[in-house]
This record gives sequence, structure tokens and C-alpha cells, in this order.
Amino acid sequence: MRVDRFIRITKGLDIKLKGSPQLIRTAYTSPKVAITPPDFKWITPQLIIEEGATVRVGDSLFIAKENPK
Repeated sequence: MRVDRFIRITKGLDIKLKGSPQLIRTAYTSPKVAITPPDFKWITPQLIIEEGATVRVGDSLFIAKENPK
């Protein structure tokens, strides 16, 4: 599902909900995931790791070509 609209909230929003949350289910995990350039339409990514490399949680995958900090 792609969202082409952005809703910007500037001063915060307090949404009061009644009731309790539904049952929380266990998320499925996968040994492989993919990231593609259309996932980040507002930047031009430049990879800083090799394709197919093993990464850990928190590892940087790419930097923005426009702002390489």
C-alpha cells in the first residue's frame, strides 16, 4: 500500500479512544528483506554496503547523495 499524501500535524493531536486494544499477535520474521529506491521517493540513496551483505539491526544501509553526512 503506497501513500502519496502526507498529513502534517504541527501542534500535536490528542485522540481519546474508548475501550482496550485487541489481542496483540506475534509478528512473523523473515531471514531476508529488500529495500528498493521507490521506498524512499524523497531522497536518492547511495549504498554504503555491498549488495547481499549480512547486516544487523541498526547498521546503516545507505546515505542520501544530496546530503552525505
